[in-house]
Amino acid sequence: MPSFLSPPLIVMLLLTGVASAQETSWIPMSAEDAPSAREAAVVVDAGGLLVVWGGAVHLGEGRWRFHDDGAVYDPAADRWTTMASEAAPAARAWHSAVWTGSEVVVWGGQAETEFADGAAFDPRKNTWRTVSSKGAPRGRVEHAAAWDGKRMIVWSGVTEERSFLDGAAYDPVTDRWSSIPAPEMPFGRRALKAVVAGGRFLVWGGINGGSSLGDGAALDLESDTWTPIAEKGAPASRAYPGAAALGKRLLIWGGNRGIGGDVARGDGAIYDPTEKRWTPIVAAGAPTPRVDHLLLPFAEGFLVWGGRQKDERRRDGAIHDLEEGSWREIPPAPRAAPFQAALRRGDDLILLTWDRERSWAGRLELKAGTKR
Repeated sequence: MPSFLSPPLIVMLLLTGVASAQETSWIPMSAEDAPSAREAAVVVDAGGLLVVWGGAVHLGEGRWRFHDDGAVYDPAADRWTTMASEAAPAARAWHSAVWTGSEVVVWGGQAETEFADGAAFDPRKNTWRTVSSKGAPRGRVEHAAAWDGKRMIVWSGVTEERSFLDGAAYDPVTDRWSSIPAPEMPFGRRALKAVVAGGRFLVWGGINGGSSLGDGAALDLESDTWTPIAEKGAPASRAYPGAAALGKRLLIWGGNRGIGGDVARGDGAIYDPTEKRWTPIVAAGAPTPRVDHLLLPFAEGFLVWGGRQKDERRRDGAIHDLEEGSWREIPPAPRAAPFQAALRRGDDLILLTWDRERSWAGRLELKAGTKR
């Protein structure tokens, strides 16, 4: 991994849901043909199928082996299917991906150099198609990406030499890129997060140089204009923050205080871009500080699960009820594993974790019920 990058992350999922949660227990799932252990892969909920692709394995002394393979998990069949290689992107890590409703669009990332290309994968047909590079942003890693309902928006990120304060939007129907304006921010960044909520593309946090950031901006998707995200009441600065859309609001929880992941954060807040106001999240009873975790809107609030603190992988988590301002623990997984992911099934969630090398995998179904 290049020296300017800190320990890489597995891309997490941003989901929506309603109702209160009822837990069941962890059950075994298939690990046969599951992706092998790796870092900085993309993990995407593709309409109820889990798509995992790319990533890298650290070989020591600054050497990495990059992956150009992946697999699709079908929870109904409890089966992994190896992804086709024809027309797939070159091996890479630290790339981004979004689900369009019919395809997983993969873009950017790095192997020996930064990539400014990508491809789109159809999980039902197990086929790839090349994404146009005309008008695409310059190659970069650790950028922000989100789906706005019609386009994949890519913004900021870095190379070995520089950071970017620009981006572009990709329309998979026309296979074309269009430019987006630059916000009035002092510099680009990496290790930030982006979500689409309430007709806005919101970016927050990250790192510039050696400093973590606690600011952000919101792009109005109709007027194509940026406004700063209020800093008063915002969470403390952090890299790799957990981020999700809560209706029209931005949720931030967890992340790193700086580079390296040695000191994680265990707090957060919710930002309302209409009122331009942050509301802190109750800390009492919250999960331990962590980064690289799942942060999923669920029930009357949201769920935090998994992740890591330093080199220790977490296998626990909790559900936060926004109405009651309380946390409730999730049954911990039997063991910690390299991969952690989630799938939406209606209002319910399926948490998944696996370790192919140890032939172990498990899943937990979280049922959404009506509060009484």
